[in-house]
Amino acid sequence: MQKAINVKRPLSPNLSEVQNIIAEITGYEPTDIQPTFSLTEDLQLNMEVDFPLIVKRVNTHFGTHLKPKELVDELDTVGELVELIDEETELG
Repeated sequence: MQKAINVKRPLSPNLSEVQNIIAEITGYEPTDIQPTFSLTEDLQLNMEVDFPLIVKRVNTHFGTHLKPKELVDELDTVGELVELIDEETELG
């Protein structure tokens, strides 16, 4: 029987920027915002008010063209948002 290998992906350099953006909107300290945090449950984001503001700032900061209405049902955690930003910025 083979052992499963747990390979941790390195933290994205974009994580701290996303933490700062979320902190600006929510009032949390950036270091308190973890990649595993749920946007709605842990951070208590209002997905109709707070989330669009976060996405707007993400788009301005990273030069992405994310659309909040398309993402609201797709993203659950801070880490998923960071992964999406990583993908978008890699694709250009």
